Amino acid sequence: MIGAPKCSDLPMQHGNYANGARTAEHKDLTVVSLNMAKEKVHDKILRDLRKTPFFETADIWLFQEAMKTIPEIARTMGLNYVYAPTEDSGLAILSRYPIGNPERIPLSQHNVIFRSRCRIALSAKIQSLEVVNVHLDNRIGKQQRLDQASPLLNGERVIVGGDFNTANIRWIMHLLPVPGPNHSGALRDMFVAHGFESPLDQAGSTFKLLHLPLHLDWIFPKDLKAVAAGVEKIDFSDHNAVWVALNPAETIH
Repeated sequence: MIGAPKCSDLPMQHGNYANGARTAEHKDLTVVSLNMAKEKVHDKILRDLRKTPFFETADIWLFQEAMKTIPEIARTMGLNYVYAPTEDSGLAILSRYPIGNPERIPLSQHNVIFRSRCRIALSAKIQSLEVVNVHLDNRIGKQQRLDQASPLLNGERVIVGGDFNTANIRWIMHLLPVPGPNHSGALRDMFVAHGFESPLDQAGSTFKLLHLPLHLDWIFPKDLKAVAAGVEKIDFSDHNAVWVALNPAETIH
């Protein structure tokens, strides 16, 4: 699209700080996704993450709007990481298991008048799984959103998570919001139609706009059995974290 943002060629960053150990009492594979709202203060991030019930047991973290503090966050948490920076922030995957074959997946770009961003997904292999982290555009239409997410629908034993910005709003000229079509339901239905589970359907809102609860953040597993899911408030972010626990017999070998 003319005027859409161009993606930079900033190199991905990698680091290995994990030993792959799992706590004996924790038998599920837990995946967490959080928009970090460009928070830069290492101590604030760790303080608030430590308050969550899954801090010690989460196996995979998907961070959107992540800043250059990611290597230090991963080192402190004792996790492996890959970080794909973009112009103003980036996407990160952290894991207690080795991370292989990290790849940027280009997504359709849109000129949304102001604060237009490069949109990519970050994909990596973790054990026998493909894990994909994504942050979709905000001020676009429902079909544009579905088209932007469509490159993420392929593969087997996949976990796709992130901030999908699924507010049920129609944007006039990408600027003026009015009540609009059901982005959340349409996106959820598209993933389910391609074989994904949607375990966060009843988990509650992940963001508030003018005190209105919105469900912007999702985790969709494919060929994997979700056994629990939820939403957790994170003080430093304007988003709540979402998490899904998966049956280890269906995931890690």
